[in-house]
Amino acid sequence: MDISLLKQILDERLANYSEAKTQLRQSFSACEDACDRLLDEIELGTREDSDQKFEELLDLQGRLSRALFMYELDIGPKLTKIVRNFERLHDSQSRDFWFKKIKEGKRDIS
Repeated sequence: MDISLLKQILDERLANYSEAKTQLRQSFSACEDACDRLLDEIELGTREDSDQKFEELLDLQGRLSRALFMYELDIGPKLTKIVRNFERLHDSQSRDFWFKKIKEGKRDIS
């Protein structure tokens, strides 16, 4: 490969990487906000109403888990706790456990 072409490709890929890192940081911040909102809604609602919120949390948790473990990205301590604490939200007993803790104000993610 020609050196000048190699330099051009490297410059482009580094610029893409830098842009992707910035966008991911912004996305992780938005994920924190979304998780906080979902937890607030769970805290204010009933157990029956919480299932949809838990589904949304589980979906976010899965995506964050992929970022953390597959891509080894630094998603921050709060999102790391969300990944670890909410990995079993598919299970109704786990949802019952977390619903009770959230209602008690013990989110255990801060």
